[in-house]
Amino acid sequence: MLVSSAAIDPTNIGLKWLGYTPREVKRPPVDTTLIGHYRLTDAVTIEIAEVGSTLTGQFTGQPAFVLEPISDDWYAFTVSDASLRFFRKDEKVIAFELVQFGIAQRAERMEKPPAGKGKKESILLSEKELDEYVGKYRLSGQLIFSIKRNGRTLDVQLTGQPAVPIYAREKDIFFYKVVEAEIHFYRDSVGGVGGLVLHQNGIKMEAKRWDPQDR
Repeated sequence: MLVSSAAIDPTNIGLKWLGYTPREVKRPPVDTTLIGHYRLTDAVTIEIAEVGSTLTGQFTGQPAFVLEPISDDWYAFTVSDASLRFFRKDEKVIAFELVQFGIAQRAERMEKPPAGKGKKESILLSEKELDEYVGKYRLSGQLIFSIKRNGRTLDVQLTGQPAVPIYAREKDIFFYKVVEAEIHFYRDSVGGVGGLVLHQNGIKMEAKRWDPQDR
């Protein structure tokens, strides 16, 4: 008998005491035929790479994330509810389909890595102007944009993702530097910020301003 006075589950302690050694979970070998660059739009590519014993994906200007195998040529994101399904022709990988937010987008494999893009110019808004955008915006279900002021810029965080800065191109229009995307805020009938529209990969997604108390 194993007695524990602490408010913890003693299972692992007991198994170790009995000499049990957990089996190491073996990951399937990395499919190196998937490695390469894929063009989603003219401005956005995804690099598939091998890191250690895992396969990773990385959008233009964003951190890399692990891809978990679901079945042959089908992988799930570990950072969001999305997946990649690869397509082959004559056994050669030629493209994949990205499924996210119920939308499917095809990305063709590139022969060469993408060239760098130019930078957009930003303007400085006053802290009072920036404070108008601070708040939460519901995209869908549990997906919420949280916007906070960070000095003379704004930080945007989508549920389950890290916060990143956005910069004003003009009043009510902001852009990301880490990815090719923009956020356009729109006003309500009295001039307040009523919501935003995310422009990315040729897709527009609206998120209305949301008060967490309004459930």
